[in-house]
Amino acid sequence: MPSAPAAGRAPGPLERMTLAGAAALLVATFAVSLQPTTAAATPLPAHRINPNAAARAELMLLPGVGPTLAGYIVRHRVRAPFRSPTDLDDVPRIGPRTVEKLAPWLTFPRNTASVERP
Repeated sequence: MPSAPAAGRAPGPLERMTLAGAAALLVATFAVSLQPTTAAATPLPAHRINPNAAARAELMLLPGVGPTLAGYIVRHRVRAPFRSPTDLDDVPRIGPRTVEKLAPWLTFPRNTASVERP
């Protein structure tokens, strides 16, 4: 409990705060921290992306793919083109859950001869 203010001095804001007021402030602060951020999310691609030919910037439109992961995809496809979403499981930092998340956004045309080099 806050101590009484010194004689001749007005109570400060913490000295005036009641338990109910402190609880209300805590709840309001917590509620604000739970609000969704207003930062613009990365837009999803308007079409399916061929991971064998897409530029890094285009790969970064895929959900969960940032610059590092896009670079891993580009480096890996030079060794062997991807033929299905499960082939992406061989790329560092991509596991089964990421493959599942990316699969609806990917296409694998039969002719993958034109693979972009990093």
